[in-house]
Amino acid sequence: MLLVISKEMRQWSFQLLRFIGLWFFYVGVFSVILLIGFAVVNIDVKTRLDSLDTNFLVVFQIPILIGTILLGKATNNSLSLKDFRIPQILQGLIIGFLLMFVFVVIQLVLGTTNFSWNGFHLEIGICLSLFILVAINEELLFRHLFFSHLCKRFNIKYSIIICSLIFSLIHLGNDNFNWVGFVTIFLFGVLMSLFYIKYSNLSVPIASHFAWNFFQGPVFGYPVSGLQVKSIFSADIAGHNFYLNGGNFGAEGSILVVLIIIIFIYMISKHAGFSDIRYTSANTGISLVPKKLH
Repeated sequence: MLLVISKEMRQWSFQLLRFIGLWFFYVGVFSVILLIGFAVVNIDVKTRLDSLDTNFLVVFQIPILIGTILLGKATNNSLSLKDFRIPQILQGLIIGFLLMFVFVVIQLVLGTTNFSWNGFHLEIGICLSLFILVAINEELLFRHLFFSHLCKRFNIKYSIIICSLIFSLIHLGNDNFNWVGFVTIFLFGVLMSLFYIKYSNLSVPIASHFAWNFFQGPVFGYPVSGLQVKSIFSADIAGHNFYLNGGNFGAEGSILVVLIIIIFIYMISKHAGFSDIRYTSANTGISLVPKKLH
């Protein structure tokens, strides 16, 4: 029996290495093509990226998107537009907005953030494109592909934990990252995984992920995981407790957001528990069965 398990584990590990290797290969190839194009027209990419030029951040999401889509095709787990549903997208947008709106209201009550009106900027539209691509890339890669692969080897709880842990770890290099940000992003990953299971598609996770980032940064003026962008409102956090307002990492660095997300996780787990994940015979995806999360 131990020998059988060992073989299964080796096979799963090989598939995981292939999964990771393919993604880096696809993204790397298209990133190189993009860099060659910039070199031909004599654009200083390093300077633009060092200054966090929003236009360039958008452009560099494209190789990631292409690589992730190709990875889905290579692993027989691709998506189609039929997998997205308008009512659930709207529901996700509302959820993402509510998460951030609750946080902002608490900030106003506590007086830990002073908001001022900046007005609309052209860059707001660019940020819209950026955070749509970020939400699609991260949810497609982590929730649809990586989480699905983990569920082949581990039970649903361990798969959620491992996926969310890796999701949080990839943000370690972000500016002003701290332990609260690590916990918040981990819990956010758990919440997105539960949404993915509940609705059996990415509509709600992508929409809520986008709305969370967009309302946090371009609307209310907080940094988004350490990234400061042009915003409609300006959030002045100077002189206040950064554990409450998140400091220079943004709302995700606030212990209040940790509590808000925990409440959302509790609500969705209580009212729509989950039991098991079953793979189709063609191994083209996962069948997510909402029952009881043991």
